[in-house]
Amino acid sequence: MFTERIQCMAKRWYYLYVILYPSLGYKFYYGSRITDKAPEDDHQYFGSPVTFAQYNDPTHPEYQADALKVILRAEKRRASKKAAKELSDTETTLIKNAHANTEYLGPEVCLNRNAAGRFLLTDAQRRIALERSISNGGGFLNMTRKQHLKWASIGGTKSVELKTGLHAIPEEQMQEIRARGRQAISKKYSKTYQFLNPDGELTTIHNLKDFCRKNNLSDCHMRSVNCGRIKSHRGWRKPETC
Repeated sequence: MFTERIQCMAKRWYYLYVILYPSLGYKFYYGSRITDKAPEDDHQYFGSPVTFAQYNDPTHPEYQADALKVILRAEKRRASKKAAKELSDTETTLIKNAHANTEYLGPEVCLNRNAAGRFLLTDAQRRIALERSISNGGGFLNMTRKQHLKWASIGGTKSVELKTGLHAIPEEQMQEIRARGRQAISKKYSKTYQFLNPDGELTTIHNLKDFCRKNNLSDCHMRSVNCGRIKSHRGWRKPETC
């Protein structure tokens, strides 16, 4: 009895849905959802907040009040990666089939672009999608230069072509950023050593490798001096108190 109750608690709803927009000529958007709520009680969920959210946001001028959410398939299964992947694969198949049947459905009827989208779009459709992204205020295309620098980890061919993220930073500034990064790493992880210099003066060294490079010394030999494997290196010795 206890085992059955645990298994029941571990089960979640896996469902596919389609959102229809009658005011837009019945354009539609496929989606999938994993939730503890039964699909019929999950009516307030209308897709990801970052994907065509303007159609579901009452404050946006493109909001469609007559949007209709239809459940295509629903299963209550034990939570697992396999179940999530099967749901995602089914959603992707629906989207790809919708894009493949544009002659029957008409162009731009399926609003999905993530799972199937950019690989199946024509050049004209890509331009339309780009213009829509700009006009709706979405995507990194509308980021300020400060935001580009903040999200400098954005990569890929699109980043190269549009000169965003790291590719928007001038080479001189990139050299400064790299230098600051090396200094920060050196300061955080480098050890501190004490040696007697050739004049017999006690010298404290932080970042032994950098010090040896600047003073024409071998950091390998200096570490051997510090460990006691050799007595000195070019006059540098280990203090007797260490």
